[in-house]
Amino acid sequence: MWTWIWIITMACALILEAATMQMVSIWFALGALVSAILAMFGVDPGIQIAVFLAVSALVVLLTRPLAKKLTKGKHIATNIDRHIGHQAIVLEEIKPLSPGTVKIEGLVWTAVTDTQETLAPGEVVTVTEIRGAKIVVKKI
Repeated sequence: MWTWIWIITMACALILEAATMQMVSIWFALGALVSAILAMFGVDPGIQIAVFLAVSALVVLLTRPLAKKLTKGKHIATNIDRHIGHQAIVLEEIKPLSPGTVKIEGLVWTAVTDTQETLAPGEVVTVTEIRGAKIVVKKI
């Protein structure tokens, strides 16, 4: 029975890892694999749990810093990044603390500005960055 518990735990951890691809559960899959092997040999369930926790923690301690180092500072480009540097037309007024909307390549986006200027409808602006679902713009 414990073998199946560990196999199911490992499968769930692998599915979660595949769904998120954030390196958050792969370590638990490895711990569950080792515990499943112990369960096949009839090792006491208490020892299986302890080994699962120990192996998972050890793998986290050994690989997490390496994973962070390999991905540090890497920006994952998306197709929205292509708008940076392009021009857009203001549709709704954009104030320093109040978002408005712009149209860029036929799409309407919520837009904000980092400047203290108010951008009026019809003005042409440049996209400087993307913040979540908002485009940051500045006057040309």
